[in-house]
Amino acid sequence: MRKQEVQDFLFKHKLTKRAEIVEISDMFGTLNKPTQIEAMIVTSETKPNALKVNNWRQANNLPSLQIEEVELELAQDDQPISSTRIRAGEINREGVVWSKHKTWGKLPKNLRPTLRQPLGPVSSAVQKQIPNKLVVSVGDISTIALIEAGIEPNIAVVDLFVQRKRRYNSLAELNIKSSFKTHEVSNPRGELTKESVLIIAKTIQQLCSRSSNHLIHVVDGEEDLLTLPIILFAPLGSVVYYGQPPMGKNPSGMVVVTVTEDLKEKIFHLLHRFE
Repeated sequence: MRKQEVQDFLFKHKLTKRAEIVEISDMFGTLNKPTQIEAMIVTSETKPNALKVNNWRQANNLPSLQIEEVELELAQDDQPISSTRIRAGEINREGVVWSKHKTWGKLPKNLRPTLRQPLGPVSSAVQKQIPNKLVVSVGDISTIALIEAGIEPNIAVVDLFVQRKRRYNSLAELNIKSSFKTHEVSNPRGELTKESVLIIAKTIQQLCSRSSNHLIHVVDGEEDLLTLPIILFAPLGSVVYYGQPPMGKNPSGMVVVTVTEDLKEKIFHLLHRFE
């Protein structure tokens, strides 16, 4: 993907005949031997390495290279835009920081038909293949189904209700390990509270830096809409499972959502319409 982006840029500016794309695995690349290259373009973050390269070249009787420093593009939080931050789910390519925006409120009636549509493929059974990315289950039935299939979710969101009827009396009935760190939130039906959204954002952040799993127990309300901020804040490639009730001729099943950049943008714009 990186190579294709560079090729597209060179083609757009008619520079393909003047360029050679070389894969690098360290700060030297091809600069530890005689080369026609005369300069290095760096940022404030990579300039120290450029100085090390020049020191090495001087010590090995090679001419120093001119160093051209360019400014970093900053996101809305004044931190650099980077592919690492994009993959982590913090920002998009334009530097929009999801956590800097209001992503909660009441669900408007005109959005309900849209949100009834599944956000991913619907399956009648859980595939018994453990994803190597962050795994989230939303809903009691989804959580039980994953655990029974041998997939332990990194985050489980439950409320002890199924289709708005009390089904379980305790969290123990869901087969969730006691080692899960539990967060209790209130999230009324048809609404996303600021508390629940911030808990989700913080939980995902903690999970990405630590190994312990988390349980979000909705003690008052419903968990369905929490799928949206989970997708928004999750790292790219994360897999989110949630239940899909029967709709017309379409049977019920498990929706399997893989978090992508395009899906994050879609969810972000949907959440902006909450009242």
